[in-house]
Amino acid sequence: GPPATNDLFEGIDLTWKRFRGGADVDHLLAEVDAKWDATKPWDIIPVLERARSAAVRLDDPAVPDKIKAIDETIADCAGLWLDFSADREQYVAGTTGQLRITAIQRSAVPAVISALNLDGHDIEAAKLPRTLRENEPAVFDVQQHISASNDYTAPYWLIQPPSHNLYQVKDMRLIGLPENPPPLLLRASVRIGDTTISLERPLTHRYINRLRGESITPVA
Repeated sequence: GPPATNDLFEGIDLTWKRFRGGADVDHLLAEVDAKWDATKPWDIIPVLERARSAAVRLDDPAVPDKIKAIDETIADCAGLWLDFSADREQYVAGTTGQLRITAIQRSAVPAVISALNLDGHDIEAAKLPRTLRENEPAVFDVQQHISASNDYTAPYWLIQPPSHNLYQVKDMRLIGLPENPPPLLLRASVRIGDTTISLERPLTHRYINRLRGESITPVA
C-alpha cells in the first residue's frame, strides 16, 4: 500500500468496522463516547449492553476478546469491584489453599452474581445467585486442593532445555505472552441491568509491605 506519512498505522482500520457486520457495534460505541459523563458512568450501560448484543452476533475469532473488554467496561461503569485472592503467595502440590472471592457494588445499579467458576468447575459452596447491596462486601471463602500431580511452576520458556540459542516451547499458544497464564482463573457471571456479563480474575496474593503499603503479587 501507500507509505504512511503521519501515523504508523495509517490506512489500517482498527475499528469494529473491520469485522463483517461490525458497523453497528462501532456506531453504538461512538454513541457511548458522545454520551460519556464521568459523574454518572452508569448512564451509558444500556448503550454498552446493546453494543455487546450486537458484538455477540459477529463471527470472527478476534471478537470474544473484544467482548471481554465490553464486559469489563460495563462492570466499571456499574461500580463493580471483583477480587480473587489467596492466603499465600506460593503453594506446594498436595496441599490445600484458602481462597477468597470478594465483590463490592459501589453504586445503586442492580447487580447479581449468578455463577462462580474455577477452571471449568462451578463453586458449589457458594450460595448463588447473590444480589449485591450497595457498598456491602460479598465474600466467598473457598478451599482449593492442589493436586499432588501438579508440576512445579516455572517460566514457560524455561521448562524445556534450550536448543542452541533458542528456547523450546511445546504449546504454541504461549509464545509471545510476557508471563505464564495464572495457575487458577476465576470466571464470574454477573447480571447487570438486563445483561449477564462474564468477568475473569487471576489468583493473586495481597499483603502489606512496610515500605510500599498494600501490595499484590501473582500466586505460584
